[in-house]
Amino acid sequence: ATAMSPRRAHMTASLASFMFHRLYSGIIFERDQLASLSKLCARAREEGRSVVLLPSHKSHIDYIVMQWVFFHLGLGAPAIGAGDNLNMPILGGMLRGNGAFFIRRSFGGPDSELYSAVVAAYLEGLLRRGANLEFFPEGGRSRSGKLLQPKIGLLGMIVDPILSGSVDDAYIVPVSIYYDRVMETKTYVNELLGTKKRKESLLSVLEQGKHLLAMRRSRYGNIHVRIAPGFSAKSYVQKHVALQQQSSRARANFDPGSSASDKAVLLKAL
Repeated sequence: ATAMSPRRAHMTASLASFMFHRLYSGIIFERDQLASLSKLCARAREEGRSVVLLPSHKSHIDYIVMQWVFFHLGLGAPAIGAGDNLNMPILGGMLRGNGAFFIRRSFGGPDSELYSAVVAAYLEGLLRRGANLEFFPEGGRSRSGKLLQPKIGLLGMIVDPILSGSVDDAYIVPVSIYYDRVMETKTYVNELLGTKKRKESLLSVLEQGKHLLAMRRSRYGNIHVRIAPGFSAKSYVQKHVALQQQSSRARANFDPGSSASDKAVLLKAL
């Protein structure tokens, strides 16, 4: 579970500012998009609803970017769904203090149903409290630079309590994060050429940190962030269900709340 700490969030924001200043020329946003996100978060807070951020995923830096944005906008930092490969000594505690909660990369295995139920209950609890959320629909980082086919498991766990009525609504905000040059490019090229992926460890993190500090400034160009207009998940579901039911007689009974196949159609559209 996440264990957000204002002190750690402030410290991480300072470290992130130092890192961005040293490694990148700048972080480029559209001012009106930031203003719209700020207004949406204020509205969601008044209504007791969550804002669910769905960023693209090309680098480990993605974890830091939106946290940094929320910190400097004075907004409640989102709880971030992170792979359990990052739950390592020191780093795991730091990430958890900044909103991360760790989940398996795969929900398979003999306890898959129980594990899925626990994660779903945890996410529903966050939605009931109106906590902001962030997770990467692609699951893992894209090695090619292209968007990966989304994995709809966590998105389904967001939609399920809205379908059942246990959560009134949540706002969905797609986010595009892309880089002039991705920090992990060399690693990605090696993996695409057949090199086995190196497992994350505290030692590898320390080695990477030492390497980054030795680099000249602004080596990786700019980070570009584009934030799409947020929309109501409940309204989207209602409109999609009505559209499906009106499309043909075969879909007159389209009901993602009771049919797994219908819910899969809904999630793929979403």
